[in-house]
Amino acid sequence: MTDDIEDRLEALAERPHAPFGFSRLPALAVCPGFIGAPGTSAAAERGTRIGDLLAQWVVTQEIDDRVNGPDHEALRYGADILQGLHRRDYTWEAEPRLDTSIEGVWGYADVVGLDSLLGERAILVELKTGWGTREPAVRNAQVQGLALALLERGYAVVDAYLIECDQKRTTAARWSFEDLPILRAIVAGIVAGAQAPVEQALTPNGACAYCARASLCPALVQAPERALAAARRSTVLSPQDYVGALSTEAVAAVLDRAIPAVELADKYLGLLKARAVALLEEGAAVPGYRLAVSSGARGWIDEAAAQAALADAGYSLEQVGGLASPAQVEKRLGKAVKPLVATLTTAGIRKSLKADKAQLEIGNDA
Repeated sequence: MTDDIEDRLEALAERPHAPFGFSRLPALAVCPGFIGAPGTSAAAERGTRIGDLLAQWVVTQEIDDRVNGPDHEALRYGADILQGLHRRDYTWEAEPRLDTSIEGVWGYADVVGLDSLLGERAILVELKTGWGTREPAVRNAQVQGLALALLERGYAVVDAYLIECDQKRTTAARWSFEDLPILRAIVAGIVAGAQAPVEQALTPNGACAYCARASLCPALVQAPERALAAARRSTVLSPQDYVGALSTEAVAAVLDRAIPAVELADKYLGLLKARAVALLEEGAAVPGYRLAVSSGARGWIDEAAAQAALADAGYSLEQVGGLASPAQVEKRLGKAVKPLVATLTTAGIRKSLKADKAQLEIGNDA
């Protein structure tokens, strides 16, 4: 590669962006209120760097030394897939701008190969890094939007590939000119919802951590636990960040909605635990859970008999403390009483519901 990569990355960062750019469409398809937060991250910069290296390689067919650097595995996987897709009778472009007939929908493709003989076919490549969950090429809104642009340009067939370099996964889709109305309807529908999103359509999801309106989104206020779950999956937005960004009014609104929901959830969870224990005690199977039995707090075999025995041994009711628990009696009366207490008590049993990754305690001793 002859151009300096830092200059190219700077140029990519400074290029204009569409109101409804192709890369924004997948997030808008899930939640029409998504607004990309400003700034970047190390992961995003790494993805841009890898994508640029691979895109430039397709055009120049010159392997850069950085392919063997720290991101060797991701780069090598992407290069191997691209090598299999490369055709000499196609003209290849890196980061070309593509436009659609839908207002505000345009953007940049990672790699496009154009049939230089008949001008009827196009190969579209979208490169991704990281470990996020994405729709495959045939259902990916970004790929659908890019394919729409190529079909509207006049290509009869578009072969699209979504290459996920870190996950070493590639999915493909083919669209022809007959699919143009369907793709146009899909993209136009996403844009229409995003132009005037209604509160009922706002949907908390993993992209909330990257949304500029996350801290005051009505849907997140109504479902704070989902917002925090999204935050835990991201290094961008922590629970502390989320709560700290809320206004006074938003804090009150979250508390008003969260407290009754949490109290109800606690009660519901307690009943579920008790039901699971009862089923397991009856010999029924509760998939993914088992009953663990361990020693619990000691109890009196017979409280009246214990009180009489302690009185016969010379301990008054005041000393015993109204017949407290065995442990409390021993603490008050000292080590000398332990042998007598041992004959009057029985070991408790604590039952716990064991799951694969967590232990849910059943609060009462059986």
